[in-house]
Amino acid sequence: MDTLRVERRWAKPVLWGSVVAGVLVAVLVGGATVFNDRSIDAETVFIAEVQGGQFDIVVVADGVIRPRVEEVVTALVEGRVAEVLIEPGAVVEAGTPLVVLENDDIEDSYVHAVWEANVATADAAAEKIAAENTIQDIKASLARTKLELEKQNLFISAQEALPELSIPKVDYEVRKLEASNLLSVLDMETARLERYQTLATSLAAAREAKRLKGENLLAAAKKKRDSLVVRSPAAGTASVSAHVVVGRRVAKGESVARVVGTDGYFAELEVPEHWAGRVAVSAPAIVETWQGEIVGKVAAIDADVDDGRVLVKVDLGQLDDALLPGIAVEGRIVTASMRDAVYVRKPVQVREHGSQQIYRYDAESRSYTLSDVAFGRASATEIQVLAGLVPGDRIIVSDIMQVSAGSDTIKLR
Repeated sequence: MDTLRVERRWAKPVLWGSVVAGVLVAVLVGGATVFNDRSIDAETVFIAEVQGGQFDIVVVADGVIRPRVEEVVTALVEGRVAEVLIEPGAVVEAGTPLVVLENDDIEDSYVHAVWEANVATADAAAEKIAAENTIQDIKASLARTKLELEKQNLFISAQEALPELSIPKVDYEVRKLEASNLLSVLDMETARLERYQTLATSLAAAREAKRLKGENLLAAAKKKRDSLVVRSPAAGTASVSAHVVVGRRVAKGESVARVVGTDGYFAELEVPEHWAGRVAVSAPAIVETWQGEIVGKVAAIDADVDDGRVLVKVDLGQLDDALLPGIAVEGRIVTASMRDAVYVRKPVQVREHGSQQIYRYDAESRSYTLSDVAFGRASATEIQVLAGLVPGDRIIVSDIMQVSAGSDTIKLR
């Protein structure tokens, strides 16, 4: 019995040792099999073919379609909505009335301004006539004085030339005094006329200023009154804001309506800041919509950067009615073009103007082998090949470094 117990005690360790050894052998063999098997499932990798010809360097960005003209119409004055003149989506011309407001204060100010302007105009006309009459009176008095002076001078000259027609000395001296007095009066009347004419010129300027002030006040009041009729600033499709209803008060500067122009559209693309510097005005662009591609060109580039992106407007011209504003699109802006270039879809982790080892298909071994490739300028999805590849070559562009285990050769199964 002791012998049996000893044999059994040794049997268990021997058995477990055999099992562990077998597992180790299996693991080592299996591991060697995995290590030596350089194959990858073909469905897990992306293959690209090297191209040759014109290579367009493009910037890709998402965006939306916007109309060329899109304006929010605001109230220029405060008022109560008296009438809404259009239906939603109405086609209007520039200047078409959209909404009529009421404001008693503005109406009263206009009436008062009309009265003030009329009074200023009437006063100016009356004062002008009065000034002209005064000048005429002074001139008439001046003319009478001249006549009397000439009569006295004529008598005195005749007496001195013909002494035989002598008159009493007293009369002669009196006439000489009268002539001297008339000469003084004539000088005073002449000076008075000159002074009043200068005054009349100043009064005329004051009257004109007063009249113009009245007209300007009237024009301002009329402009305010006209602003009670809210008009479309441009031709297009107009819609009145939902809160604009008859009887409701609208504040100055509050949104009243929206006008969308119908003379063309553009795509508003959000281009990453690091790509925006390559974009130029008039650069060709292709905008992808759910209806297909639309060819356009860059019309404007925003100077501001918002959250790392720059707004670029691509002019699309006229569009189908189905492509309404606000539809999401993808745009490709061409920043440069190269003729007779070699290029390929950009492999993962490849950068511009760098070199990297790429798995290139070898027809003889029917496998992909590591090859040194030099790259040039990059586009959004493609990159120029400077050396190491030729048109027609096929390469793996997806990241397979983890599954390739650093192998120089890979087969796809």
